[in-house]
Amino acid sequence: LYRRRWIFDADPLHTAPGFKANIYRSERGTVCIPVIRDMTRIPNRKNASESKLEVRTSDIENLKKLTVWEVGKEPVELPFERNEKGYITFTLNADFTVGLVELES
Repeated sequence: LYRRRWIFDADPLHTAPGFKANIYRSERGTVCIPVIRDMTRIPNRKNASESKLEVRTSDIENLKKLTVWEVGKEPVELPFERNEKGYITFTLNADFTVGLVELES
């Protein structure tokens, strides 16, 4: 997140309960969202722990790739959808605790 810049678009990020996140533009122009689970979860309850996030910025209409980076794991590309309000929506898996979501246009 070196040389990151805050994104000040109107209402750019919605997180699921139990998560905290911020939204930045990286030096390369990608959108970076550091995410942390701030509530403990009950082990082996995948359905209760999966969480949907929504992102909308002024230039997100050409989104090509959404990657999740977690410590000690290989980066994973996630599928995403667009909802009727113009948000990109995606779901973090049940074992996610802390990481970085990167959106590339």
